[in-house]
Amino acid sequence: MQLALTRLDGRAPARARVAGRVPQHDGPHVTRPGALDLQGRQAVMTSEGATDADVCRTSVTHKLGPTRTPGDLMVMDHRHAHTAVGVQHALARRGARRRY
Repeated sequence: MQLALTRLDGRAPARARVAGRVPQHDGPHVTRPGALDLQGRQAVMTSEGATDADVCRTSVTHKLGPTRTPGDLMVMDHRHAHTAVGVQHALARRGARRRY
């Protein structure tokens, strides 16, 4: 989750420049992988840094996998972390299906 974001546009009086500041962020980058279903966010895990294959595999194996039931459908994009070996196996053990 990047906390040091700034707007790309703004409002100012005619023929005047928009004055603003860009926040500085020197702290750690935090990732919160999880799932979204009809009841809301499920199986959220917090990790420091970007989501790589190891973080995704750990999230699916220890947090998300145990909450899935046979027949659940998991919709994911084609990020390398989502296609890593072990992610499909962890979901298949619970009877969940994965679709890209």
